[in-house]
Amino acid sequence: MHENVKILVLDSGNEDPDAWVQHLLNQSFSAEFHRVHNSNALREALKTGAWDLIVSAQFLDGWSAFEVLSIVAELGLEIPCVVVSGREEAGDPVALMNDGAQDFLLESELDRLTLILQREIRAAKNRRKRRRIERALQESQAHLQRVVQSNLEAILTVDQSQSITLVNPAAERLFRNSAGELLGQPIHQVLIREMNLLIGDSSSPKKDSNGTGEVVLPKVSGVHHYLARRQDGELFPVEASISYTALGEGGLTTIVLRDVAERDRLEKQLRQAQRMEAIGQLSGGIARELLWLHQ
Repeated sequence: MHENVKILVLDSGNEDPDAWVQHLLNQSFSAEFHRVHNSNALREALKTGAWDLIVSAQFLDGWSAFEVLSIVAELGLEIPCVVVSGREEAGDPVALMNDGAQDFLLESELDRLTLILQREIRAAKNRRKRRRIERALQESQAHLQRVVQSNLEAILTVDQSQSITLVNPAAERLFRNSAGELLGQPIHQVLIREMNLLIGDSSSPKKDSNGTGEVVLPKVSGVHHYLARRQDGELFPVEASISYTALGEGGLTTIVLRDVAERDRLEKQLRQAQRMEAIGQLSGGIARELLWLHQ
């Protein structure tokens, strides 16, 4: 099956562009060709068409392949360009390649044109695939950032040096500090002590493997409890859900923090409300009993 390709041809009138394109026909391509003869026509063709390849003479009428390459770059296009010279003593092919030409050949080497087109079409497909993957990754990262920023729970990310690299708005509220102040700080500045809730001992810190007494986050997922410190020095207990992700030689730790004191306060309010509701129901029942006795 022939692959449909669109080729833009630029010649000065001294070359034989029909010979160029003839080498592409009856091969593995069904090609559509469009010829232009000046820079204005080139700009218009590039703006209005989707081209798979540009085949340009090295020396054009009043301009050259260098200007062709410059226009393609100026428009931000990634169309492969092959320069063809009819002169045995051609100009500087290295300079053309440095300016963006994918290949350079003499008219006596036109048999290479089909192979060049096959190679460049494969490369263009790979570039488009890579851009799709990059766009998908960027969209995924943007979505994740929106989720983190809108999450009602405080979230911190810590790198392998135990420095804070991400702070969401809920974490700013929790620590009563701005992200700008928190970013770059060592985690032990805000999580100052791990608490052993099983025996109720928060008076002495657990030591890390180096014996410093500073908090060092574990490289395994789990729930831990810490004594945290706000900007004004206030200490408060937090529950931390920790998740570690290995990345190359380092890794990132994500921490979701919950204010235990605030949670306990809300739970106490809920229990109080439930008790009041139960008392109300009991009072109502007693009132109905008394009313029945007096009937």
